[in-house]
Amino acid sequence: MPAQTLPPPASSPALDPEIFEGLRALADDGDDFVTDLFRTFLDSVGDHLRSLRSTASAGDGPGFERAAHTLKGAAANVGATHLAALAEELQRRGERAELAGVDAWLDAIAAEAARVRTAAEAVLPGLAPDADPA
Repeated sequence: MPAQTLPPPASSPALDPEIFEGLRALADDGDDFVTDLFRTFLDSVGDHLRSLRSTASAGDGPGFERAAHTLKGAAANVGATHLAALAEELQRRGERAELAGVDAWLDAIAAEAARVRTAAEAVLPGLAPDADPA
């Protein structure tokens, strides 16, 4: 895929319902486990984006690839499949050291992370910013 290719729009829900329900099935404490998992994931997205931006600016293909791979795995684990797909494309670009033109992809990742946050907050009331994280 050429570096100028724009990221595809989301064509699926922000969260894969089967993966999300599978996570809920693992929890024996209501939604506390899933809420904590999503809180940790969503808090880490900013760190991943900063790492991707800094490695892209430095022309560090291997570092960019690692950062994208980490984000891809984390997103896949919580069922954020479109976010994982975007990160997977960036991982491939890092493997080829094709870092020109990734800003649109990084912006798409930020937007998709916001979509994932909104979807997660809708089904996990304890995740909402005004919730009491008791």
